[in-house]
Amino acid sequence: ETPPAAPAAAAARPAPSASQRASYLQAREAKLKACRFNLSALPAGKRVHDTSRTIKKPTPAWAGFWPALREFMQNTIDHLDLAPRGRLNPALSLRVERPAGQRGTLASIAFRCGDEPVCAIEV
Repeated sequence: ETPPAAPAAAAARPAPSASQRASYLQAREAKLKACRFNLSALPAGKRVHDTSRTIKKPTPAWAGFWPALREFMQNTIDHLDLAPRGRLNPALSLRVERPAGQRGTLASIAFRCGDEPVCAIEV
């Protein structure tokens, strides 16, 4: 029998350009400025602050930990514009590490814009 062929290597992605990185960081700064508000200025009691995100009334499918975690991760990915249209933002680089022998960590996923860390996820 002939062993199966090795999967084809993914095409190398070009490194983000300086203008892509600068544009990404400017957009994140503008969005942060537009969404910033002083939490201590809010009156005590139950209040709603529009964050442009909606979590609907829990349904039976929202039982357990996973749905809320998935929603949190999706909101993070969307707000930081990590993967517009399902692809890694061209201004970012992605590094996945699987530390050997590090108890409790299966992988570390880091999104960076040049030397600037944008988001790190430890699994």
